[in-house]
Amino acid sequence: MVFPYGEFAINEEGKLADRSAFLRAWVKTGSIDIIPPLRELFENIDQSYDALLWYQCELDSYIYSHQRHLHALTKISEALKLKGEICEYQKDYYRAFRSYTLAIKINPHLDIQKIWTGSPAICIPI
Repeated sequence: MVFPYGEFAINEEGKLADRSAFLRAWVKTGSIDIIPPLRELFENIDQSYDALLWYQCELDSYIYSHQRHLHALTKISEALKLKGEICEYQKDYYRAFRSYTLAIKINPHLDIQKIWTGSPAICIPI
């Protein structure tokens, strides 16, 4: 049995029936913290081509709208890191490298383990 809860439905266990819709709505709010829902969508829920394009579009919009705010630099570096991971997943290594490089310039302490060069056996540690 599913119960309505605002715009979303919850099941008998009190969990969201459609977590993907909830996370997408969270991203659409444009709040300062859209990285966690985008990361969860990318890593656990949907890695289809259309979804990956939507994630990148939302990340680009987020970065553009927050780049003038000094307090948002940490979040922007996290957004660039996630964008790099998405580009890397799509095998767009050049854009992934550019995203990672800019993220590290903004926040040198960002945890980026390695960047793949196209071959699983060869990687560049950072």
